[in-house]
Amino acid sequence: MSIKMNHAVMPCYSSRTVRRLLMRLFLLTSVVVLVVLAYASKANGEQYKLISYGEGAVEEPRYRMFSEQTGWSNELSALPVGGAIKWTVLRACPKRHEAILGVISAKDNLHVQVWNGSEWSNLIELVPTFPSSDSRFFDIAYESQSGNAIVVYGIPGSRDLCFRIWDGTSWSEENTTVLPGKGAHPQCWFVLVPDAYSNEIVLFCQSENKKLQASVWDGESWGNSLGDIDKSKRTEHISLGACRQSQSGNVIAVWIPDKGRNVKYIVWDGSGWTKKQESGDLPDGVDGTMLEISADPGSDRVMVGVGDTDGDLAVAMSSGFGFGGFQKVADNCRAVGKKRSWDLMFESQSGNGLLVYADAGDNHLRYKTYEQDWSVEQTGPLLNDKINLLHVQRDAFGDGAVILSLGETKHIESMLWNGSHFSRPQELETDASNNLYRPLDVAYVEDFVPFVSVLSPNGGEAWGVGELHDIAWQISEPALAESVNVYLSTDRGLTWQDLALGVKGDSSIEWEIPNAISDLCLVRVEAYRDGVPFSVDESDNTFSIIDNTPPSVSVIFPNGGETFQVGDTCLISWTASDDVGVCHVDIYYSNNGGFSWNTISVSEVNDSEYEWVVPNTASEFCLVKIEAFDAGLNMSFDISDSLFTIYDPTGVVEGARAGAVPREFVLFQNEPNPFHATTTVKIMAPDYGSINLSIYDCSGRLVNELARETGPGVARLVWDGRDSSGHLVPTGMYFYRLRAETSNGTYVATRKMAVLR
Repeated sequence: MSIKMNHAVMPCYSSRTVRRLLMRLFLLTSVVVLVVLAYASKANGEQYKLISYGEGAVEEPRYRMFSEQTGWSNELSALPVGGAIKWTVLRACPKRHEAILGVISAKDNLHVQVWNGSEWSNLIELVPTFPSSDSRFFDIAYESQSGNAIVVYGIPGSRDLCFRIWDGTSWSEENTTVLPGKGAHPQCWFVLVPDAYSNEIVLFCQSENKKLQASVWDGESWGNSLGDIDKSKRTEHISLGACRQSQSGNVIAVWIPDKGRNVKYIVWDGSGWTKKQESGDLPDGVDGTMLEISADPGSDRVMVGVGDTDGDLAVAMSSGFGFGGFQKVADNCRAVGKKRSWDLMFESQSGNGLLVYADAGDNHLRYKTYEQDWSVEQTGPLLNDKINLLHVQRDAFGDGAVILSLGETKHIESMLWNGSHFSRPQELETDASNNLYRPLDVAYVEDFVPFVSVLSPNGGEAWGVGELHDIAWQISEPALAESVNVYLSTDRGLTWQDLALGVKGDSSIEWEIPNAISDLCLVRVEAYRDGVPFSVDESDNTFSIIDNTPPSVSVIFPNGGETFQVGDTCLISWTASDDVGVCHVDIYYSNNGGFSWNTISVSEVNDSEYEWVVPNTASEFCLVKIEAFDAGLNMSFDISDSLFTIYDPTGVVEGARAGAVPREFVLFQNEPNPFHATTTVKIMAPDYGSINLSIYDCSGRLVNELARETGPGVARLVWDGRDSSGHLVPTGMYFYRLRAETSNGTYVATRKMAVLR
């Protein structure tokens, strides 16, 4: 197997290559910055797939949109073209949310129309009737810098090249240029190759007499034209192709020659065309009739596949310096006459190759991958219809691609490739307009459609059960959203439950936090238009639903007035409940009116009773305190309403001996402190009277007042952390001042407490 290489044809480090590499570096840096900004603001700046295809005898091209969030949309219709769809070309604009669809109908006329992201318009007929549309006699390409589009096409009885320009607003008048060569055979197959860094577009085309021509569009006019380069093998098969090398910017135009067992090619290097070059020979048994070419987005590698009508397939690789010999990679492709039942590509990120082809024996898709060499044959998805045609369109980013299949009984099915696996095939159409030509195409359109962004909760929040909070979102174009659905997940997105469906005209809802304790919570918002979700967003990170409500607890016994002898067994009893559950209780007693507390037991099960052996701490000023805790470590407590007595038969009373008899009001420190939801202030009162508790912030502003009547014993005031208007006060230090009025006089005392939100 011979290998012919020409190192002068595709220079690796020409000045043009260096300029392009610097431009790529600049654009890559810009893209990284833009991607980071887009991610931070949740701007959608991504791409979505737009597919167009023909259905039965319908004159309106069908189309669907695909996004990673919602999948394929429902089937929609473009503008009618006067006949069933025969050939389809779809190209996306690199500068605007726009695409152009070109269609040859069954009446052999050519129409083009423009997609603006929501509707089709600017439909024009370019060629009323072409004598033979077995070949695709037009192509479309966008200029990368200006965003203008050019459509080129042949006309009957002339070798003139016809073209029109779309400037984003309107179509130009028809223009013509004469390509060099002999005879008056019209052009019947076109390939346009744009440049990602300029307005240059390279044309490679074939006339009805199989002669090849080439020309270069510089954004203003055609030049550097070649005529009668060679004769290709067929006109009814795709026996020519062209692509642009990513680093050097050179364009390689390849074809299967009328004679010989190889592939020939020429190269446009930015200033001129090289002479014809030859690849290595095709393997024995491969009679080349159809061709496909693909360029590696990350290097100057190029891959050319050549197949025949017997199901044989060979591929040649170029490292950037010329083509070597072909390697036979399959001999069991499904042979379907003029149809190419295989396709190939380089993945955008990894640079690995992917070859897909129809199996001759069943409905399976077969495929091979390429790293250093081709893998063994692998079995892909099973389709509903035997494959007549395959079309692969790779993603601009990542290693993904969309694969379209046109079947023997006119089924159109789509699959997604993610770099290692195929998705399950999805049937898009069961009655395509034909399966002899290619009535379908797909393009990646810049996604400037409206998008929704979750604002709150968006990660890190801790919201308490029973609290009221707003779920908020933003829609870039609110007028285009008919309704919004809101969902909650408490398991990081594994399952979802409805929160609000069909919300209209609002950008938030008030939500009472449910009793669903979890630190893996997410909110999902779906925005709908025409009954279909056009954008979906979720909280960037998980948030927490926590239990901020302390348990409710009450001392039942002893609750005041009882008398116990040292050594007696006292059955302390209480009630404690919680919206989530009481985990445990701690039990204490005081023999000095609550000035200090002694531990009876901690971490007791909440079973409402505890047997307590009364200790030898005789006093007339005894109290029991029960502290109840829930799973969120929220705590509340209760103390015996009045004093009880422990006496010693010997007559010694420790409480009296300790001098702890309360002869005036006592203001205790609030519990808990700091607190989040509620706190309790306990007051020991020696007499009947009225008590008033005033709460101030650090600036001395009165925040709230609590008041009640009391008698001898323990009084409690509970503050819910709100001001006199019912609003939650913010985190900070606060002061609470007691003013008690009795017949014996006035008592005033002040303490500090902290609120922690």
